[in-house]
Amino acid sequence: GYAPAGARAARPEPKRMNGCLIALIVAAVLSIPLLGILAAIALPAYNDYTVRSKVAAYLEPRTATLRLGTERARTVFRRCPEEPLEAGLEGEAANGVRVGEIDDGRCAFEITVLGVDPKIDGKTILHVAPAAAGGAWDCTGGDLPALYRTAACRAAPSE
Repeated sequence: GYAPAGARAARPEPKRMNGCLIALIVAAVLSIPLLGILAAIALPAYNDYTVRSKVAAYLEPRTATLRLGTERARTVFRRCPEEPLEAGLEGEAANGVRVGEIDDGRCAFEITVLGVDPKIDGKTILHVAPAAAGGAWDCTGGDLPALYRTAACRAAPSE
């Protein structure tokens, strides 16, 4: 091509970052700490949830059987069951289970959590039968933390 004398070829403009690209970079940089904070909150909550569900799966079948067995023993034998077998539990399910009568004469059973999670293995939950048939069971006793109990078995907050 012919260019007139003294004319210079036009220089291409230097490339600049687009505004959208800058916004994207800023958003990415700011989202990293936010994701870290969310993970720091969500992971422990998820871990507690999984332990709570494992505890429920461990306790619920035993609890249902022991409650029925205790009611049956009170009706048939006119006393509290004296061993887990009398209350309907045998074999592996009876490990860590104690049954009997507590100081006030009511029937009770205590389940020790075994093999569920290291932070709660060895913790107990105590179920005390109602004084009269058909009443509500009290399952707030024992040293299993409230976080891992069902709502019905958490002690009412003291006022």
